[in-house]
Amino acid sequence: GDVGAGGAQLASGADLAQRAAALLALLAGAVAGALLLEAALWLPLALATALTLATHALDRPAPAPA
Repeated sequence: GDVGAGGAQLASGADLAQRAAALLALLAGAVAGALLLEAALWLPLALATALTLATHALDRPAPAPA
């Protein structure tokens, strides 16, 4: 990726920053992908649990006002 980068230190610094940003983006993408994969596994379970809890809470008769 040194094509077009002049001998100036500014250019090499920008190249380094660009590489760091690309690496961070790649890492973020990998982490996001892993999280999405994990979410795809536990999200339905969490939703089912929340739905069950909500149903039980709603099915419970409200206390009658004194």
